Amino acid sequence: MYITVITILRVLHIVGSVAWIGGGMFLVNVVFPTVKEAGPDGGKFMQAVGRSGRLSRLFAISAVTTFLSGLVLYGMMRYDRALMTGSLAAITLTIGAGLGLLAFLHGIFGSGAAANRSAALAKEIAARNAPPTPEQVQLGQTLAGENMRHGMISMVLGGLALLFMAAAQTI
Repeated sequence: MYITVITILRVLHIVGSVAWIGGGMFLVNVVFPTVKEAGPDGGKFMQAVGRSGRLSRLFAISAVTTFLSGLVLYGMMRYDRALMTGSLAAITLTIGAGLGLLAFLHGIFGSGAAANRSAALAKEIAARNAPPTPEQVQLGQTLAGENMRHGMISMVLGGLALLFMAAAQTI
């Protein structure tokens, strides 16, 4: 039973992190630059993404799944005890877990907040049934830059967390 629970939690943790961090890397390295190059059509695409809420749901579900499964795994595997003995694997994993926690919190208070503001703007523009006002265009451009910056921060934090956690498995 214990091994089955650990296995299920590990699968949830890995699949969640692939969706969360992999999705973030795809967004920052492919979608955002392409949207910028597409000009006004890219803005329309991002408005549709914001209105649908699918991207925000993907990141929220995958981040929560990764965080909670990792937290339970950390406790079940008793890394806190191994940490007290000076285990290099436990230290490395704990650094990764700390970076993962920072990525999770940044996702809520940084990336998530910026994405919510972008979604609200997209819905406001759609409700007008008219082209966006110059102020809305300016705000959209500002939010796009903010989303890119927050995406980069989350990607770096999440990527470092993954590297440390992977390294802990080989030590």
